[in-house]
Amino acid sequence: VKVCPKDAPFYFEQKHEHADDLRRVIEVDLTVGIPLYQCLTPRCQNDNCNKEIIEQPVNLSTLTQSYIDNDRRFIQRSVKAKQPFFLYLPLSHMHVLHDYAQQFKDTSALQSIYGDALRELDCHVNQTYQLLKDLGILNEILLIFTSDNGPWSSKCDLAGNPGPFTGAWQALPLPSGGGEGRIAKFTTWESGHRVPFIAHWPGMIKPGTVSNAIGSHLDMMSTLANLANFRQIVALMELI
Repeated sequence: VKVCPKDAPFYFEQKHEHADDLRRVIEVDLTVGIPLYQCLTPRCQNDNCNKEIIEQPVNLSTLTQSYIDNDRRFIQRSVKAKQPFFLYLPLSHMHVLHDYAQQFKDTSALQSIYGDALRELDCHVNQTYQLLKDLGILNEILLIFTSDNGPWSSKCDLAGNPGPFTGAWQALPLPSGGGEGRIAKFTTWESGHRVPFIAHWPGMIKPGTVSNAIGSHLDMMSTLANLANFRQIVALMELI
C-alpha cells in the first residue's frame, strides 16, 4: 500500500496517510502503526520538510477533536490577519473503524457504534459552524458538507442504512442479475453516485433549496476556483 503524496499545497496540514481500517503502514512494516503527520511548511517542494510525526499509531478516539482544535486555531489566525481562507476538513468519520471519544458512547438513539460515531461527527461539525458564527463571518462563508460515498454494505451495522435503492440486482448471478457484483457504495445507485451534499451560503443560496442537478466532487475544485476568480486554476482543471 503506497501512501498518498506527502506534499500538498496547504499552509497547514494535519493528516494520516492511509484509510482508518488499514491500521498499519504495510509498505514499511506490519508492526508499524499509521502515523499522524503535522505539516507546517507551506507548499513544500522537497523531501526535507513536512515529515513531523506527532503521534504513532494514530489514536482514532482523539483524532477528530485534534483536527477541530487545529482548525479553530487556523480560522482564528486567518480572521485576525484579515486573510481569506480555504479549509478542507476530511474527517475520518464515518469510515470504519469507528473509534470515538468516550463522551459519545451510548449517546445515539440505538446506542450503536455507528450512531455514536455519527453523534461525534455532528458535534464537531457544529463546533466549526458555531466558531464561524461567533467570529461574525458566517455570512461571508461558503460552507459545504459532503461525503465521498455512502454505506459499505459488507460492513453491516457499522456502515449505516443505505436505504432501499442499493442496486441489489448486481449481487444476483447472470442472466437475472448483474453477475454477483457488490452493492451499495460500489454501484451507481443510492450511496454510490448519490451521496450527502449540503451547501450553506447566506445571501447566495436560498434556505431550503433542493437541486436535482447531477454534480461530481471532481467539479468542486474548478467551481471554487471560479468563485474565487482564480482563472488559471479553472483553465487547468478544464484540461483534466
